[in-house]
Amino acid sequence: MRKPLTLLFILALWTVPSRAQIPEQKIPYGTNDQAGHYVQTPDAKLYYERYGEGGQPVVFLHGGEYGYIDEFSEVIRQVSKQRTVIAIATRGYVRSERGTLPLSHRQFAEDAAFVIQNIFKSGEKVDVMGFSEGAITSYILASSHPELVRRLVAIGGPLGVYGTSVEDLENDEDLTPEQMQQQVPDLVARRKKQMITRNNGTS
Repeated sequence: MRKPLTLLFILALWTVPSRAQIPEQKIPYGTNDQAGHYVQTPDAKLYYERYGEGGQPVVFLHGGEYGYIDEFSEVIRQVSKQRTVIAIATRGYVRSERGTLPLSHRQFAEDAAFVIQNIFKSGEKVDVMGFSEGAITSYILASSHPELVRRLVAIGGPLGVYGTSVEDLENDEDLTPEQMQQQVPDLVARRKKQMITRNNGTS
């Protein structure tokens, strides 16, 4: 029996061999000024980081609420040894501006498409890996913009599994800042520390 394509792709991402024995360095994924860039959308400046060169590009879409680019740190470190990695910060998260448009997975997907089109102006297709909220966003991105997505790996995205709709997911009651502070004070403190004045970012 043939293994599902997504499973094979996940295994490929996790088992990418190193091109050379390079000493490991502590890279501040998510707040790395050397790898950070901004894209100006009609209503918000969105942040992304780029790592590696060559090979099929891979776009990472992080999870919601507690999530951010740094949750992919180890995966980015490995995959960028042979692939071009684009890790996008969802609008309103740390270095990406909130903007004025209503927040929705559909808007997040359009944001991701905007960033991809801005980076790869030649129309090159990308592989996408989305986690949790990023997985839900990735479904919409792939279905709305098939011209941009070659392969998709979605992890922990419940859409379509238990009859949950996009509307149901977006109408879920979000945690309040006070609840988040109580549940994960160390993480909240780290996220606040990661936030900087967006205008100081690189382009």
